Amino acid sequence: KKIEMSKHTKLDTLSVIDNSFRLIETDKNSMSIAGVYLFNENIYLDKKVLGEFTKMVRRFPRFRQKVLDVPGSDPTWVDDDKFDIKNHVRLMDLNKTSSEENMQVNASLSDGKNENKNENKNENKNENKNENKNEQMEKEFENKDELEEELEDEFEDEFDEMEDEFERDEITKEMFDTKIKMIISEINNTLLNPDKPLWDATVINYGNFSALVVRFHHCITDGQGGIKMVLSCFVEDVEEEEGEVFNAKKWTERLSELQYAKKKKNIKNEKKEKKLIESLISFLTMIFVLVPIMIIKFIFGYLHLCFTLFKIFMTKKKNFVGHLSNEKQFGYTCSIDLDDVKAIKNKLNYTVNDVLISVLTRTFTVYLKEYDEIRDKNMICLVPVSMRKDNDWSLGNKISCCWIHLPLVEDQEKQRKTIKNRLNSLKSSFEPIIGYVFTRYLGSLIFKIPFYVEFVKLFLSKPHAVFTNVPGPVKALYFAGKKIESYIPIIPQMGDGTLGVGILTYNNSLSVSFATDKNILKSGNINDLTTIFEREFKNFYNSVVVESDKKN
Repeated sequence: KKIEMSKHTKLDTLSVIDNSFRLIETDKNSMSIAGVYLFNENIYLDKKVLGEFTKMVRRFPRFRQKVLDVPGSDPTWVDDDKFDIKNHVRLMDLNKTSSEENMQVNASLSDGKNENKNENKNENKNENKNENKNEQMEKEFENKDELEEELEDEFEDEFDEMEDEFERDEITKEMFDTKIKMIISEINNTLLNPDKPLWDATVINYGNFSALVVRFHHCITDGQGGIKMVLSCFVEDVEEEEGEVFNAKKWTERLSELQYAKKKKNIKNEKKEKKLIESLISFLTMIFVLVPIMIIKFIFGYLHLCFTLFKIFMTKKKNFVGHLSNEKQFGYTCSIDLDDVKAIKNKLNYTVNDVLISVLTRTFTVYLKEYDEIRDKNMICLVPVSMRKDNDWSLGNKISCCWIHLPLVEDQEKQRKTIKNRLNSLKSSFEPIIGYVFTRYLGSLIFKIPFYVEFVKLFLSKPHAVFTNVPGPVKALYFAGKKIESYIPIIPQMGDGTLGVGILTYNNSLSVSFATDKNILKSGNINDLTTIFEREFKNFYNSVVVESDKKN
């Protein structure tokens, strides 16, 4: 059944940041973000599965809306009168391919046999018209032959089904991952239909494993918004009354527990009443000390941002060079235990982000040494920064960005120290706030400048990669009653010669994904990056944790 339009649906315009992702999209580069959910059992498009997507659309009306370009005004979200959830969800059951082919072959063979039998019948009738007894006997034998052939066909069908089950059991997790990566690469080559709500979902069955790929356009929401949307839809232990309009405030406390680890509460009792003198001193300190310092830091941050952007624009990269194409590649690592990452963090007094970016930098360095040569001093990465609060469960893009230069040097100790220092300086930087304020309040004027969109596309081809690290659910989620074993992000490329790199934590583990064009990689295989990342993380863990434990 088609989902009925809610009476509470209001027209909503796209923000400048939302619409920017539509403007920079090309026929060779989809601005879609996606999540890949892996299961250790098969999934089919039954009522329960379709009910999960129905729930998602009911709670977030934007998934049943399309974008309407209004002349002289901002683009607007409007309800799609022809919306049908079945047009956005599809099933690719690779297990049925062989049996369907066998059925077609058996059908054609049986048809051929029947034709031959009919011809023989006619010949016998013409030759033996006067021998009625013989004809009756031959018909009886023919009927027996037909019955035997029907039984043979049924046996062949049952045998094919048994054979498919054996073949399904023979498909290993490694074979499944290889197949899924190829299919997702093909999905990334396609654009979402702009005349319909900008999302789709694909269920892929192969062997005894399944993958669910949920893809939506970046103009709908950002990475953090996508995570919160998934949490609000895939949680089954929170009841919702039928027909009730989704109220994110009710869910905030429950869902926040699933995304963020609980923080220890401060047991100290704060005094409710403060002395007048203390309040006055605090007020004067804020007005005459803190505010001027903030203004000065904001001005210097703005100047530093302008200098950084100018420097990046004038840079001509020499590694990972290539044009956008329709030959996309997608790969992801095996699940990495988050406790192992934290063990490295604790030994070196790092953060989890410091550890992962150090391994990522080492991955690019080793890859270039093995398959190419290091021509650039630094790997320039565009890093999205979420500006939304933890209790903000709305859709839309509330992000800014910052830039980080990852040193491509062979000395690992020097490389790690440089990364640590640069990340520390970014943590106290005002660049993300400045960029967000600038884009939000002045972006609508800037995007009206002629050729500005083309300038942005050119600028976005300057970095080597866009890198995002999103905290995902801390507990296992279930979709239609089936446990999600792994959760992997798909990050879009920003321009020519760029890679999309995504890191997502899930259920005390993490996965790293890479997406790019085939012609950008010298080795021609994106799985080389995932293999090197896994190897370098293992080496990092052994050198820091294992060796340290042996010494102790």
